[in-house]
Amino acid sequence: MAPRLSRDMCEQRNWVNPPQAALGEIFSGGTLVKIDYEQSVRWYTAAAVQGLADGVGLGCRYLLGQGVPTDLNEAFRWFKLAADQNHPVAQYDLGRMYDFGQGTEKDPASALLYYENAAQQGVPMHNITWECY
Repeated sequence: MAPRLSRDMCEQRNWVNPPQAALGEIFSGGTLVKIDYEQSVRWYTAAAVQGLADGVGLGCRYLLGQGVPTDLNEAFRWFKLAADQNHPVAQYDLGRMYDFGQGTEKDPASALLYYENAAQQGVPMHNITWECY
């Protein structure tokens, strides 16, 4: 039986527009439907252009080149939108972008700030990979 989308699942992911962000994740995860990154980008964009924290999913698609060409500047843009709205995963990913100078100038002080914000919200700092979903 496929997992059901629940309110707890939406809150855990900081989805402020659950239907659109959920569809973005569903199409990128392959749990409920076949993976379709173009559809994932479509739905993440619908949520993110409203200025909502759901931009982290769109940032991941640009970072990984899934459904769109890889574009570190766009990934940075969407992670920043979500991070500035206290999305913990986006804060971690933005910290990595500052840390390694991807999509932005290398900035250790900003990296540390975003890493600390993410850690305060429960994102483990021992991660060595991107926290994209």
